[in-house]
Amino acid sequence: MPHVAWKVWFDTVVREYRLKWNGSFKALAKVQKVVDEYLPEMGDEDGFKWAHRVVCTEKFEYRLLVQLHEYVFGSWQLKDYDPEEDFLDDLKAIDHVTDVETSNATLQPCWPEIPTKVEEPCAHCNQDLPKPPPIKPKNKKPPKKKKEEAFTPF
Repeated sequence: MPHVAWKVWFDTVVREYRLKWNGSFKALAKVQKVVDEYLPEMGDEDGFKWAHRVVCTEKFEYRLLVQLHEYVFGSWQLKDYDPEEDFLDDLKAIDHVTDVETSNATLQPCWPEIPTKVEEPCAHCNQDLPKPPPIKPKNKKPPKKKKEEAFTPF
């Protein structure tokens, strides 16, 4: 199973589409209409697993996660995630929709732990990141003591 680091295995790659809207539920309904129009075509892609929608009504964020098996994701990537260009154009054309973005990520259930055949980390996973240089303490002078003033009750 492919992995990013030791014990960080995955079998699913996600193409994430995210956007913000101004809180207008009419705009949100239009977003969903566009998603409904394009999802069947995305679902016809070889290796398609499922699509999940995440909607946050506090920050007015909408996310669509299109999930494919990792071994076929690259072929969709080579096709520029067709029909992504038209899909993004249609989302951007909706009034009150902003910050339309995309990204890729891996996805894997992690609890309960997924059994794997790999018991030891591979050479790639044994490589540590370079350590940062040590932080040198700044030469600070101790604070000057204030002269004690005599206490006068009046």
